[in-house]
Amino acid sequence: MNSVRRQMQEEGKLDFPKLTVLDTTYYKSAMLYDWTVAYTNPKAAAEVNQEGVTVHYTMLFNDTKILAARQFGQWLDEEYYTSPPRILQPVGIEGNSMDIRLQLALAAHLSNVTGRHFMIPNYVRHKCPHYHGGYKLIPPIVVADFCSIEAAVPGWVEGMYLQNRERYTSTLLSTESVAVDRYLGAYGVSELFELCGSSRTELLNVDFTGFDVRKLGEIEELGNIVNQTGVLHCTDCEIMAKWSAIGNYTIC
Repeated sequence: MNSVRRQMQEEGKLDFPKLTVLDTTYYKSAMLYDWTVAYTNPKAAAEVNQEGVTVHYTMLFNDTKILAARQFGQWLDEEYYTSPPRILQPVGIEGNSMDIRLQLALAAHLSNVTGRHFMIPNYVRHKCPHYHGGYKLIPPIVVADFCSIEAAVPGWVEGMYLQNRERYTSTLLSTESVAVDRYLGAYGVSELFELCGSSRTELLNVDFTGFDVRKLGEIEELGNIVNQTGVLHCTDCEIMAKWSAIGNYTIC
């Protein structure tokens, strides 16, 4: 990027003061800065915003640029926060990459059939034998393809939406929680969908805590739904691992 800037300057198209090339010691490169840590840490995200003047998401692709901007509180649209859509928020997701993808797919399907915007989780509890202690809190878009999630839902908001909304209004959203494990175990698929569909609250929490992900394969109807939703493994992970600090993570 700096070489492109310097070339533009030499051609006289971006002469000072329109453009200033900073030495890398004075700013954090998005390719080297481990943004996944700040993604799950509101305090760290605030520090990034406090230090930064301009953020260029060079190594984020497609609409993940918009997701990151909203997640880090850089989406300055008051109406977006004061006129919220009806939202479905999945919480308590954990497991290996495949487990997480399947749970995100089920949540995305529930979002679609209920006509709710999908709240991207701040993090998922990613299990891996390579991690110290066996798990790490990691952003869901690292283990699932964001574009496929976006295509499966009516719309979406960032995981920090409620916190970001507090800058514009103190009015709380009405909330209801549904425990996925309890309803699938005691009642079945149709009852879970009916309960989510009948909720009139503004924010519906779909809680996967204690959920046995094997049910997604054992209940044929549920397995078919998840597979047809189209949520994929992250397609950008290999590229990001090659060029950025995301390479510190083992995706398994």
